[in-house]
Amino acid sequence: MTTRRARQRQEEEVFWRAYERQVADLLTEVDPSASIQHNQMVPGWISGVPRQVDVLVDGSIAGQSVRVVVEAKCRGRRLTIETVDGFVGRLLDLGAERGIIYSAAEFSDGAILRASRQRNPSVALVHVAPAPPLMYDLIASATPGNHAAARKRPVRRPPKVLDVISTSVDTYREFLLGEGFLYIGS
Repeated sequence: MTTRRARQRQEEEVFWRAYERQVADLLTEVDPSASIQHNQMVPGWISGVPRQVDVLVDGSIAGQSVRVVVEAKCRGRRLTIETVDGFVGRLLDLGAERGIIYSAAEFSDGAILRASRQRNPSVALVHVAPAPPLMYDLIASATPGNHAAARKRPVRRPPKVLDVISTSVDTYREFLLGEGFLYIGS
C-alpha cells in the first residue's frame, strides 16, 4: 500500500471513529446514569466468538436491566435491509434486548420496514446527518520555507451529531420499554 493510500485510510478511520464517539456522547446525554462503553469486544452467547460493538449501553429502565447494542454507520450510501439483518444476528448472538443503528446516511424503505417488524430483539433506526464530510484546509506547499505558496487538500472532518435528544427522549424511553418502534429520520 502506498503512503498516500495508507494516510487516506487513517484519515477515514479517524472520521468514522469520531462518529462512533459522538454517538456514545449523545447516548450519555440521553441517560447519564447508564454505563456507556465505546468500541468493546463482547463474547457472543451463541457463537462464543468475541464480537466488536461500537457502543455498548447497560442500564435500567422501569427497574429492569437493559442491554442495548449500538452500531454507528458513517457511510455515504443509504443503509439497506441486509445491514438490519446482520445487526439482528449480532444482537441475538450478544443476548441484547434492544439495538440501535445510527447512520450518517438515510435508510432504505426495506431497512425501515424490516426494523419496524423486528421483535425480540427490537431494532431502532436513527438518521443523524453529519456535517459535510469533506472540508478543505490550506496546506503549505512541500517546499521548505515557501509559506506563500499553498494548495488546498481535502481533509476529512468528523461529522457533527445533530441534537436529536430534545425531541426524542420520550420516544427513546418507549423503545427501551418495548412499547414501540423507534425511527428518527430526516
